[in-house]
Amino acid sequence: MIIDDALDDITCGEIYIFLGPCHSGSFIDDLEDEQNRAIYTSCSSGESSYATYEEDHSVWDWAIIQRNLL
Repeated sequence: MIIDDALDDITCGEIYIFLGPCHSGSFIDDLEDEQNRAIYTSCSSGESSYATYEEDHSVWDWAIIQRNLL
């Protein structure tokens, strides 16, 4: 997988991965093989992720911004 290969090239102590698209949970199995990765997805592999119409970002993005996770 292209994302997994790109992450393998990064040398650091910890990697936090935030994925917001629909069905983003389907990436977990492909990306969790390394011990230094924490993966956060907006939904499971069989769910959709929704945007808010009041803002320029999704509900998932809003939650991350509000909790100062980035």
